[in-house]
Amino acid sequence: MKHFSRKVKSIVEVLRRGEEMDQRLRAIARRDEIREVLKSKGKTPDDLEESFHKLMAAGMGDASWNIVSAPDDLALLFELKEQGLSDLAIAGKFWERSDVKKGKSGYYKAKELASLPGKAVRRNLPENPMSSFVDRAGDAPYRDLIKHHIRRQSASRLQAAVRGEVSLLPEHLHEPVIQYIDEVGLHFTCDKEFWNLATCREAFASIIEVAIGVLPIKEAIPSAENALRPENQLLAFQLFQIATLSFAYSASLQRKQRKFMGIRKGFFR
Repeated sequence: MKHFSRKVKSIVEVLRRGEEMDQRLRAIARRDEIREVLKSKGKTPDDLEESFHKLMAAGMGDASWNIVSAPDDLALLFELKEQGLSDLAIAGKFWERSDVKKGKSGYYKAKELASLPGKAVRRNLPENPMSSFVDRAGDAPYRDLIKHHIRRQSASRLQAAVRGEVSLLPEHLHEPVIQYIDEVGLHFTCDKEFWNLATCREAFASIIEVAIGVLPIKEAIPSAENALRPENQLLAFQLFQIATLSFAYSASLQRKQRKFMGIRKGFFR
């Protein structure tokens, strides 16, 4: 009976919070400057609410409030939708400059974002990024790369980094990449031998084989060896980064997973 009461209370709480969220969104939509944006874009308060929930689903968190309540950001959001970008790609657009310059909410402001080249985040990559990485760190334990990312970045930053990498993929990979992330997790998360023994070079080959099996890339990359051809280097690097950052994000939140991977507590001081 006590368990049932707690469950009812939690449902009531969820409903109450949902109503509070709806009221807050309606209040934002009534503001003069927001009404002007909605009118100029041919949108309604319902469109604002739908956009907010899609931002939340894409992982934007509290930054979603700042986007829909700032006229410039809201206008940019609708413009990106009109360009046909996916929800993940739009979230990535707002997050991808966070390492360069942060607004108060942790993402690059709309006016600044609109004035920047689309792929500037890739400016500092070497010409053949995957070969360069394998040559430099291929023999290092792959788990050490995961440690490196966890040690340098918070969970929220790792999550944002995954979104940023996804947003930079070719458009036709934005949807299937979710299945790719799931499949990589299923293949390797509970593979003790992989975490004990795999070098970065071996992990790359194994991860790319999963990508080939899940994503529509077989024509260009039929094998891990083909992934290192110059024309495939950037895509291979992106897919490897997405998997690596996803592992790091998951491990940063789960102590048992870190222990299973062989990541010692000392890395989190």
